[in-house]
Amino acid sequence: MSKDTSKQYLAQQEAYTSGLDAHAIIARTDAKGVITFVNDKFCEISKYPREELIGKTHKIISSGHHPSKFFKELWSTIQDGQLWRGEIKNRAKDGSVYWVDTTIVPLKNDKNEIKEFISFRYEITDRKEKEEELSLILESNNVGLWKFDPIKGQLEWDESCYNLFEIEKKDFPNAHDAWLESLDKESLLEAPREFEKALKSENLFNSSFGINTKVGKKHIATRAIIERNKSGTAISVTGFYWDKTQEVEAINQMNHQLKMAQQQAKLASIGELAAGLGHEINNPLAIIDGCFKAMSKEVNCNGSINKDQWNAKVDKVASAIDRISKIIAGLRNFSLPDNQSGTNFSPIEALDESVKLISEIYQHQGIRIEYKEDLEATNPKVEGSKGKLQQ
Repeated sequence: MSKDTSKQYLAQQEAYTSGLDAHAIIARTDAKGVITFVNDKFCEISKYPREELIGKTHKIISSGHHPSKFFKELWSTIQDGQLWRGEIKNRAKDGSVYWVDTTIVPLKNDKNEIKEFISFRYEITDRKEKEEELSLILESNNVGLWKFDPIKGQLEWDESCYNLFEIEKKDFPNAHDAWLESLDKESLLEAPREFEKALKSENLFNSSFGINTKVGKKHIATRAIIERNKSGTAISVTGFYWDKTQEVEAINQMNHQLKMAQQQAKLASIGELAAGLGHEINNPLAIIDGCFKAMSKEVNCNGSINKDQWNAKVDKVASAIDRISKIIAGLRNFSLPDNQSGTNFSPIEALDESVKLISEIYQHQGIRIEYKEDLEATNPKVEGSKGKLQQ
């Protein structure tokens, strides 16, 4: 390399370093984490003079916001020679706090041993304060923000999520564990599977699930945006939860009231049929009574029985009893609450039962109901509610 080329290379390196130094907060530490270098922007944001930082660890700017587990995982990652990136809340010398987006890079020597760490930070205090302000607004409206990193498989909750799920953060610092622990039995099987499916191909994720809390069950809804890279791989998910318990309970109550109204309508219609029903039952009862009296008279007076006449009377009694039985059975089925849904039944048989019931009841009023059945037609089964069709 010529002197001119070497000078040009050094000039470029100085320009890169100067540009980076002007925009990034830079620090270097030895393998044990002791600070060996900080740039001017580090001193500016931390409000510590350089001489008070050199020889110290980053604990000097710790805000106490993050749990010890957070820094244990950070330290474990960089000691394994891997790059670490995350958001850290620090405290300046004057007591003020600030947020930085941090990337820590391990540097190794010729023996592949870590000799030092260099960190690049960018201040994100304004953004974090806006997020916290938004979180407070959402929390007051029973809404919580969440983020998911598909690459790391890491779920993050804001404070309002813990409040919404009625969980103490100290008991479940891992948001993914908190979510799984809260899901009710049915949602525990479906919710994770539904989310994994959305990660594969969807850009928007909408879902709802049930959770168990200390005071009872809740229904939670969620909506999220799934960001993807150029190859279509999910790289980030940002969403929010909200409590839809009252909405679900209102729908359930409305369905219950509708069901009760249907049942009351059925009972009212039975009242309208009562007059005809009494007449229709009295007729076969009169037939039965008359037949038995005639049969008794034949036995007591003659002492002998005409077999043909006796059998004819027995057939009349059996027919009358069958008629009563059909009327009672039909009304009993009609008056029962319709709790069946999604069952297989024959609509032809359902129609036949309904026609027989109505015909028996209204025959005395001169109302005649007829329907023609195609004997060659098949008898298909359908899925639904036989009771509702008959009603």
